[in-house]
Amino acid sequence: FVIFFLAARAPGVQIENPLQVSAYDYPSEYGPRSPSFSRATLHSMKKQKNLHISGTASILGHKSIFPKDVTGQFEQTVANINTLLQQAQKYCIGLPMDASELSLIKCYVRTPSDYSTLAELATQRLGNVAEVLFLQGDICRHELLLEIEAMSFC
Repeated sequence: FVIFFLAARAPGVQIENPLQVSAYDYPSEYGPRSPSFSRATLHSMKKQKNLHISGTASILGHKSIFPKDVTGQFEQTVANINTLLQQAQKYCIGLPMDASELSLIKCYVRTPSDYSTLAELATQRLGNVAEVLFLQGDICRHELLLEIEAMSFC
């Protein structure tokens, strides 16, 4: 069991994806209370800025897309990350323009049998698969097969 905890003295800049409904505006079909997170947060630290991309999945608007299609979900997830990177450029020129240039990537996989497909896709779209940490675990919605978290610096 591992817990990651981040703390700062000053708030970060919340980055949203215009192709997705903000989590705190999700309709009640996802639960009695909407979750409280932003798609990404840009935080300044001394001489550098860190972009923390939250668990990103195959969601457009508020709906999951490409159910049971790990390749489609991966491609949509990467497209969502690229959109977040474009939005973050407004606050920090020098961030990567593409997910393949991210520094730290964690891919959460629901089903271990999807690992080989995801490893191949990651090599094609994200660079060296050795730079992607794959973790098996539950995903926020039952129809989603993967989520990706990432970090970058500028």
